[in-house]
Formats: sequence, structure tokens, C-alpha cells
Amino acid sequence: MLHWQGGRLRLSRSRKEYLLCAAGIAVALLVALLYQVKSSQFAPIITASEASKSPEFLRGGRIAFFHDDPLEFWLAGNHSGMVSSSLLAPPALLLGLLLPVLLYYRARFPIVQKMTGAVGILSRMILASVGLFFCAHLMLFRLYLPPRYTIHSFRIALSLSAAIVSIALADAIMRWAEQRRGQGSFVLKLSAITTLVVFMAAVIFYPAFMDEFPKTRYITGSEPGLYEFFSSQPKDSLIASLSSEADNLPSFAARPVLVSREHAIPFHKGYYDQISRRASDLIRAQYTRDPGELKGFIQSYGVGFFLLDKEAFTPEYVERNRWGKTFRAAQSDALAELRRGNTPELARLLDSCKVFETDDLIVIDARRIQGLE
Repeated sequence: MLHWQGGRLRLSRSRKEYLLCAAGIAVALLVALLYQVKSSQFAPIITASEASKSPEFLRGGRIAFFHDDPLEFWLAGNHSGMVSSSLLAPPALLLGLLLPVLLYYRARFPIVQKMTGAVGILSRMILASVGLFFCAHLMLFRLYLPPRYTIHSFRIALSLSAAIVSIALADAIMRWAEQRRGQGSFVLKLSAITTLVVFMAAVIFYPAFMDEFPKTRYITGSEPGLYEFFSSQPKDSLIASLSSEADNLPSFAARPVLVSREHAIPFHKGYYDQISRRASDLIRAQYTRDPGELKGFIQSYGVGFFLLDKEAFTPEYVERNRWGKTFRAAQSDALAELRRGNTPELARLLDSCKVFETDDLIVIDARRIQGLE
């Protein structure tokens, strides 16, 4: 509803724009209300002060939000900064940064003069994104993560800007060649044509020289035999694992896991309290020497299988486990047991209860453990 006219910020006089704004606000409120009702079962959202003291939100945590370096926190942090390291990938997006330069020298780029008004939508989109970015910081974490409001819109703006710059430069080269036509210089004509061809070829064909294009960041499963094995098990077979491979099982094997790092999103305290309890109980059960504690864990959660890394029962594995900083109490107890030379009950049962094995992983049937006296 706001417009910049005559050097001043003015309210719109268009009834259509007021109706459009009202409709947008109504839709936003409706979505927010539905979200609030649906998410209330997970209890309150963690506050900024609580998160700043939680290992999940510090460096190395699941959501590494808080950083000591202000530049990293506000600009480059994956969960807190305004931009990301992947913003300028693919490299062709770098052309978009030249759009302000072309607008400043618009007299030299006639095609830019024709689109000056339309280009304003890019600046408004960026301003809206930056505004929401700071609102998300002010209301942590009610509006989720601040970068979600900038990294995608910045990429869209850069893509459109890069396309505009490409067309404007190609047009400028063609105009330059046209102006030289009357001079009758074969060298000038050839250089203009060559410049245009090289420029357009660079824009169009550079993906052929990249290792990955487009860069989708899809996760590729590396254990097809394991996924096939679990896929053949009953659909309600619950898998307990501290291995990073647990992240992939719901997608690639279509079977549930008790807990995994990808599911350990710590924003809603009611949800994360359950995840934290499961992870701590799993660490203790995996490294306990007490058969009763192990069987009690299996019965309590209805575990069907354990998935173990083959190095799981070494102190080095426990020390470098990526959940170590989060569940220090359980990790410290497990590490102390291993360093004393004590063998966990689950390690003692590997040979008798193993049902599947790969080069790096072992699957233990929890039902066999329950059947042991």
C-alpha cells in the first residue's frame, strides 16, 4: 500500500491494492491460526534466552544458531545469517550483482531504461525479505529461522537480475556492432560478433563444465542392501540406532526409527523433550551391562531392531558421536564403562542375535534378545 513518489513515501490511492492487502493479511492470519492450533500439542516454542544456553543451538549442535563472531551470526551463519555460502551458486548468478551498475548507467543501456519501473519489484521483494529477517530475529523462534526469509528470495532476485543483465549486455554488444557497421571496418564487425558469440556461449554452455548441475543437494543412500532388508520387515518394525544411517531409513526403507538426528529439531519443547528422552535412553541401553535394563528399554519402546555401526563399542566412536555434546550425561556414562574395559550387554549378544550385516553396519533382532533368559 506504500509507494515512493516525488521523493516521499505515500499511501496508495488504488482500491484494488487495499483489497489485495486485506486479502493477504486475512490469508496470513488464517494460516497462522491453523498452525497455532495444530502445533499446540508440542507445547511452547523455546525462547531465545533458553536456546542461548542449550547445546542444541550452539556451535556443533543440531541447530547451530548462536555464534561468537557477529559477522557470522548476522551474515553467513546457516541458521542465523542473512545470506548463505550457496547463494552465488551457480556462478552465473554473479551477473545479477551488476544490475545496480547498469541502472546507474542506464543511458548506455537503452533496454534497461524500458524496464526500470518493473525492476522496482525486485527491490521491494528484497526490502520485504530483510524486514521479515529482522522480525524473525526479534521474535525468535516464533517465525522460525531468520534466513528462511532471505536466502530464497535473494536467490530469486539474483536469478532475475542475472537474466536482465545478460539480455542488456547482449543488446549493448549488438548495438555497438550496429553503430560500427557504417564505418566499414571488417575488424570491428568481426570483434563485435565474436564478443557476442563468446558471451552468449559462456552463459548458455557453462553448466557443461560443472561437476554437478543443477546442484540439488539430494541425499544419496549408500546401503541399498540394508534398505531392502528393512523393507522386507513388518511395517511397524521400530528401529533403534545411534548411527547416522538412521536418518535415511524412513525415506529409503519406509520403516520408522525411534530417534535420529534429522528428526531432533529442538524448537518445540514438548516434542524435543520426547526426542531427548528417547536418545538418552537409547545411549544408556546400548552401552549398559545390565540385561534387565536392555530388555526393559526394548519392551518400553517396542523396539524391533538395533542398527549398530561396527565401531559402536569403542571409546573413540562414543567420543566423536555427533550427539555427544547434546546428551553428555548418557555419553559420559557410556564412555566411562568402555574405558574401564567393560563389555556392554548388546555387544556380548552380537553373534547370537545378528540378522543382517554390511561392511560397516550390523542389525540386531531385538526379539531374540527378549527371548534370551
